[in-house]
Amino acid sequence: MKTIPILLAILLLSGTAHATELTVFSATPFVPVLADIVPGFQARTHDTVKIVRDTSGGIVKRIEKGEAFDLAIAGMPSLESLTAAGKIAAGSATPFAKSGIGMAIAPGAPRPDIATADAFRRTLLDARAIAYSDPAFGGTTGVYLTKLFERLGIADAVKAKAVMVPGGLAAERIVSGQADIALQQMGEVMSVPGTVFLGPLPKELQFFTIFGTGIATASPNAAAVRLLLTDLQGEAATKALAHHGMEKP
Repeated sequence: MKTIPILLAILLLSGTAHATELTVFSATPFVPVLADIVPGFQARTHDTVKIVRDTSGGIVKRIEKGEAFDLAIAGMPSLESLTAAGKIAAGSATPFAKSGIGMAIAPGAPRPDIATADAFRRTLLDARAIAYSDPAFGGTTGVYLTKLFERLGIADAVKAKAVMVPGGLAAERIVSGQADIALQQMGEVMSVPGTVFLGPLPKELQFFTIFGTGIATASPNAAAVRLLLTDLQGEAATKALAHHGMEKP
């Protein structure tokens, strides 16, 4: 008769009785940050974290289709729309970080000038092939760049040599030889081995996306999510953001 209580006590002491698996829908730029923070969280809590990478637009579509999740990390406009739809708990959508756009090139390639708007424009016109996020898949960078190319008067020229990336890492197209430059969130272009991070867009052309975190209304694991958010708001997370080209909003 004492076997079950004793077993439960052992499980509690081992930290496995209440172990939880959290599903986190994360915009691609933050996957490297999560990779830095999550192992410490898992070791401390014995919970596990399943990371599902997508664009902000892709995350919205997943949630609208009814995919189960506990925490979403996406652009604030996406989180606000999901809050209005009742998918994100009211009051939980909180700005987490801001991320600008940067450029990557191939190792050993000449380093083009992107210090000014005119120099950036010339670099794009001189490029053989330009990889960037396909705006049709809901990535904020792809949507902004499409409008920027129009503003710079080079939309047709860029379109002729564009390598559109449907939700993945644009800089991987440099590694494969499909493109010689890639434009994407700095955390994304900095994370691809076999490429060189050239730098951010010039100040007058830069666009910062504000990303945030939001707890799923239907999550049964809200307490564990809040523990993870504590780690994501700490000093280690601030350092991880800086390491991956981002900063606090």
